[in-house]
Amino acid sequence: MKFIIMILFIVSLHQPSSYAGEQWVTHWVEYQNAGGTTELRGQSSRTCLSEIEALHEASRDAALQMLELLSLPRTDDRISRLSNQIVQGRMIKRRAVERIDKSYGTLWQVSLLIDASPESLESLRMNIERDVRKIRNDNRQRRAAFIAISLAATFGIGLFCFLANFFTRGYFTWRLRLASLAAMILAIGGIHALI
Repeated sequence: MKFIIMILFIVSLHQPSSYAGEQWVTHWVEYQNAGGTTELRGQSSRTCLSEIEALHEASRDAALQMLELLSLPRTDDRISRLSNQIVQGRMIKRRAVERIDKSYGTLWQVSLLIDASPESLESLRMNIERDVRKIRNDNRQRRAAFIAISLAATFGIGLFCFLANFFTRGYFTWRLRLASLAAMILAIGGIHALI
């Protein structure tokens, strides 16, 4: 997934972007006040060592702002998903990349102008809610599968213990009980690890 995002990012770098003279980059408050825009700006710090790192930092900044606009909790999973959507260019209106050459190396800063119109935010909210519902359904299915397989394993081990006890005429009763208890614990632990 990261490889695909990196390729998409490198391909999108060929879009013309200049840092100097972009009012939304240099004078953000004036830009917002002048146009009454429905946009937000994601910006990286000036200490990024690569352009890709700066892009990810700017997209994370924009994701945090968008979650705040949507009044959604800031979970690492939501931030990561939203940041990836931004990096893929779905919401980016403009991009500005600045390369800063210093005596000790090159630093990068990326600014992203993100569409934060009500339509875009509503679409984003619906996508996030859909993803959350899908994750919840997956978790429910995993729990149901775990319970069903655990019950089947318990029944199978119990049946084996009963039949072994029947055929040995009770001679190994406590040994069979302990072995079946250990087998059930191992089976349930194994099932839990697999699901």
